[in-house]
Amino acid sequence: MMPIKICPGNLALLCLFALLIKAGFARAEPNPEDINAGKALYQSCQACHGESGQGNAQLQSPVLAGQYAWYIRRQLEHFRSGLRGAGNPPGQQMAAVSRQLAEKDIARLAAYIETLPGSTAANTAPNTDNKNGYRYYQGKCGACHGSTGQGNVLFNAPKLSGQQSGYLLAQMKHFSAGKRGADKKDKYGRQMAMMAKTVTRQQLGDIVNYLAGL
Repeated sequence: MMPIKICPGNLALLCLFALLIKAGFARAEPNPEDINAGKALYQSCQACHGESGQGNAQLQSPVLAGQYAWYIRRQLEHFRSGLRGAGNPPGQQMAAVSRQLAEKDIARLAAYIETLPGSTAANTAPNTDNKNGYRYYQGKCGACHGSTGQGNVLFNAPKLSGQQSGYLLAQMKHFSAGKRGADKKDKYGRQMAMMAKTVTRQQLGDIVNYLAGL
């Protein structure tokens, strides 16, 4: 095999391109003061989402622990702006709460939530006990959300592992019915709305049960 020759000029361009990509996906590390401030703010969230972010299925409050800060921040901003929350009582409640938060408070709250210990699925092999759920998940969701539901920063795809099956079912129904992801400004929500329409009810049930077991 003949060696590939790269001239110094092209090598420099490749290095610059790599640095730009890395910079584009870099996430600023929150400082301890922001995390502490977020912890104080989170006290108002505990009644529904739990002291450790474990969620509450009876209140349709999702698991927050271990979720990416950038995703929490984006969803709070969507609730606040009206891109999310219309058409369902829990969403309307979140929209009202989010409108009480300043931009810096949203960032601090998200930074703290990310520190809460959640599922460790990102460090384990995919669970194949639920064979149908595993197969459907890998075929329809895994490319963006990761093979074990750990999420993917590059695709702006949130963590799904360990999330309540009831919450996941409700959100997929919202996507499918146009209650979420219908606005053109919600880029990633629109992608999910399109995907939700390709999943049958049986497949969705198997997928969410698989994710809840991770």
